[in-house]
Amino acid sequence: MLQAIATLLTVELIGLAAYPVVARAFPVLADRGWAISKPVGMLLISTVIWLASYTQLIPNSPITWWVVFGLLAFSSVRILRSDYQSLKQTLVRRWRIILTIELIFILFFVMFLSMRAFDPAASGTEKPMDLMMLTAVASAEHAPPQDLWLAGEPIAYYYFGYWIYGGVNAMAGTIPAVAFNVGIALVAGLSASIAASFVVTLGRRDGIQTKTSLLAGGASAVLLLITSNLSGLWTLLDITKAAPAGLLNWYRGAEYDRVDRIVTWRPDDFWWWWKSSRITNTFSDTGDELDFTIQEFPFFSILLGDFHPHLMSIPFVLTGVTVLVALFIARRSISFESLRKNVLGGLIVAVVVGASGFINFWDVGLLLLLSAGLVIAGWITTRQSGVKSLIRAGLPLAILWGIGILIFSPFYFGTAESQVQWPPLAPVKYGTRPIHLISIWVLLLGLAVPTIVFLTHRYVGVVVRMVRGTSTQRESDVHLMWRPAWITAMILTITPWTIWAVTHLAFNENAQIVDLFIRIPTTGVLGVISTLGIAVVLTRARRGTDDGAQFVLILGTLALYLIFAAELFFVHDLFGNRMNTVFKFYYQAWIVLSVVAGYGTIVWQKHHPSLRGRNLWMSRTAIGLLAVVVISSIYFPVAAAVSKTTASGLGPELNSLSFLERHDPDELNVITDITSIATKDDVLVEAVGGSYTDFGRISEGSGVPTIIGWVFHETQWHGSDDLFADREDDVRDIYTTDDSDELQRLIAKYDLTMVVVGPRETSTYGNIELGMFDTLGDRVIEHGKYTVFSIDN
Repeated sequence: MLQAIATLLTVELIGLAAYPVVARAFPVLADRGWAISKPVGMLLISTVIWLASYTQLIPNSPITWWVVFGLLAFSSVRILRSDYQSLKQTLVRRWRIILTIELIFILFFVMFLSMRAFDPAASGTEKPMDLMMLTAVASAEHAPPQDLWLAGEPIAYYYFGYWIYGGVNAMAGTIPAVAFNVGIALVAGLSASIAASFVVTLGRRDGIQTKTSLLAGGASAVLLLITSNLSGLWTLLDITKAAPAGLLNWYRGAEYDRVDRIVTWRPDDFWWWWKSSRITNTFSDTGDELDFTIQEFPFFSILLGDFHPHLMSIPFVLTGVTVLVALFIARRSISFESLRKNVLGGLIVAVVVGASGFINFWDVGLLLLLSAGLVIAGWITTRQSGVKSLIRAGLPLAILWGIGILIFSPFYFGTAESQVQWPPLAPVKYGTRPIHLISIWVLLLGLAVPTIVFLTHRYVGVVVRMVRGTSTQRESDVHLMWRPAWITAMILTITPWTIWAVTHLAFNENAQIVDLFIRIPTTGVLGVISTLGIAVVLTRARRGTDDGAQFVLILGTLALYLIFAAELFFVHDLFGNRMNTVFKFYYQAWIVLSVVAGYGTIVWQKHHPSLRGRNLWMSRTAIGLLAVVVISSIYFPVAAAVSKTTASGLGPELNSLSFLERHDPDELNVITDITSIATKDDVLVEAVGGSYTDFGRISEGSGVPTIIGWVFHETQWHGSDDLFADREDDVRDIYTTDDSDELQRLIAKYDLTMVVVGPRETSTYGNIELGMFDTLGDRVIEHGKYTVFSIDN
């Protein structure tokens, strides 16, 4: 636990060092940037180290990280010389906000660190891959880090998140095996505090009291990280036998997999919680899966324990949303003059957006869409017209994007390899059933919809009266109706739907006209709501509106549009279906909607007392239904956490390899010994096996690259296996050949310095002749059934 405390203190120091810089750059934030100062500081330090080490002149070491931290602190001290009084006044006036935000950070960090401490193992699913990445960046002397599962080649995956969390933990002296779990807890703490801070900023901008804004911010943090979809409710209906089998089968779309074992109030099956991320699917008459998708949400990701880019990017994508909105709150639109007066703000935005795709490539699309929406809304506010004026309005932010991409160009145009196949987009064949869409989104949309309703009902009312032929000559109606906004909104929704309809019928096997009508309940509703959101955003911008609600409406519309898009098209990757697209788009929508829903609690609390008659009855009914949803959404994380940590039987412990002390202490000793004797030029060979297995663990834990690890994952990261198609056979030959010349050739081919022979090698390749390796070097490590040979080169 001391390493976790050391990392926490290190992050606090980084936040303090970055705070004066962030406070000057984004003074409009309610906490003057206290929440985002931690991720911004981490990002700035990591970027400098990454770029500097790319020159091969400056090493990637804890000392170097501390030196760059010192440079950041020195810059802040210089800023404090002129901003001291301003910051002092901020602390006096806003200490309650800053303290609350900080307490949210610590609370969520400790809460999820405790959960990870009782389920710490980096074993199963893709946790070994994540530990390999963390170990790779920690052991890398320079950027780019070497792929530990593909000796001699740099990591082709978007690894910057691992670089950030691995480097910050290394500053604190935290080893990668511990950093694995501490990093997940950091994600929770940072994300919760940033979401809360952002909602407070939007609420205070609309004149909401600080206490109410803080409560809404706290609600946003809970919605983001603790609540779940309706899988908890369906589980309760299952274990209490309150729902008949027919209802459960209808919900799933096939025979429902009922819980077998129950411990009083929760299922006792280890994997029962897994179904919460696999709700959407379509089945054939024979029960075959036709539309396998993933619908993870943040709590599920933390519970599962895979330290993946989509999880580690949450605080950074929230930071991106915050800084982009902050620039537009300050000036309504971004100009070169405003950037000249706020160079720090522009630089931070450039780094944040530029790094977004390097941390999690899918986040680029989200931040690009948000940037476009903010630019267009700001441009409309100025009441200029013409393509040239729009280009001028968007050029400053486009240049910031260009600078950001240029900063990280060694990744984007160097080590990164495309995982997208041709054609890059394809029409979705099977859509989401309405009951599945409701089960996933009812809570967040149930809290976000009041915001959308209260912000759009006056504008929608004008359109309805026009359609009905009712007089619209009232002065207020004239200002509420702007036809270009509605035309633009319909183009942005009807056009993609039409393209999908045509391509679906043309290219999807067995597609029928009736499919278009069957999909109306989802695509139609999502399209209509997206249309309303876009039209009202543009109309409000035309009227010069730039309150907090306007930015909430932009974010809510963006989230709904992402869900709408996932019903129409998917990114054509190696999986050849929409699984990954739904996964990533839904995840981003969840993050954004947690902010919108948090703000929605303010709107609901503000307007509910003034409702009368039918509207009051509808509001009370909605509150009652949402109460049931909230209870079930809280039930799931509590029950799931207890199930998983109890079944783990580990802890309290943060070392993700500590499970080997019980399961295979000899292997743990081998990893420890290799780590202690390894040099930067070492390359080892170990058995090759399938992904999601224990194969590759020696390289993953020791930091010494192996010839080839998880082949399927390497193929995903590189887009094909052209680079390493022969490696698996070469490894087999190394362990099985009786030709010494062939063995020498393979050793020279990969600059091999270590050969591992253990239970996985013998089970994979049969009885291995150890004498062949004795002639090439020494037995430097022996533990139980494990022998490690050092090869003389």
